[in-house]
Amino acid sequence: SQKELREKGRYRILSSREQATKILPYIPGFVRDSKELRKTLFLPTELVDDLRERCMGTLKAKYGQDAAQISNADVISAILAKLAYLDSNPSKMVTLSTSLNIRGRHPALPADKPYLHNALSFAVARMPLAKTPLAEVAYQNRLALNEELKLANIERSLAVTKELYKRGKPLHVVQPMDLSYAITNWCGAWRNIDFGPAVMRSENEKVTAGEKITAVPLVFGHSLERRFPTRFNSEIMCKADGGYWCDFTAIPKRMASVERLLKSDPRLETL
Repeated sequence: SQKELREKGRYRILSSREQATKILPYIPGFVRDSKELRKTLFLPTELVDDLRERCMGTLKAKYGQDAAQISNADVISAILAKLAYLDSNPSKMVTLSTSLNIRGRHPALPADKPYLHNALSFAVARMPLAKTPLAEVAYQNRLALNEELKLANIERSLAVTKELYKRGKPLHVVQPMDLSYAITNWCGAWRNIDFGPAVMRSENEKVTAGEKITAVPLVFGHSLERRFPTRFNSEIMCKADGGYWCDFTAIPKRMASVERLLKSDPRLETL
């Protein structure tokens, strides 16, 4: 029903008034800080594993032994979101959304059959990001993902996307008067692709006949229109060479704060 497609706090249809007012919280930031810095952020696997274990200890102490298990992806999403709002207004609500690949999760979209374009749903969690501890951000993201993985919710999200297309409205997951942060994780996209034939080998490197070499790719960047602001979204581009490679953007002042934090607190204990 239309009422279900407009349910607040989720990926949803906005009213005409909400569409007109949702940009208001962004205007002061763009007026004050029009410049952005975009960098590649490397998060070592050892760091992410350690953070996941520490976060799970905190979450079990708070929610009990049955607390939902968070993944490395949840931890990375929480890190990126926390860094994006580092030293910002602690009480400002943020709509955190995570893209969810529904290929193989819906009967009409089987994983073993090809079809054009992405099949996406969006998990949504709302919180004051700046003052919410990293463990809690990761946990709320996991709960939102677990909820969105239910078939009824996937079908609801598909209906929302269809309605947005019919109305000619852009896809922007945000609760009006919130700021937003969107994360897409591409690591799984390259999992079953063999990049071996594209790997450059030195003249001295010998390859045994018939030997299959599976290359782990470093995949950087993503497609956006020129001058499109990227401070409100991050891409977890790939996992390779001992860690996760992320596309991260911030205004110069915040990027400087991020660099100071990474230097003074490499284990990210203060997040």
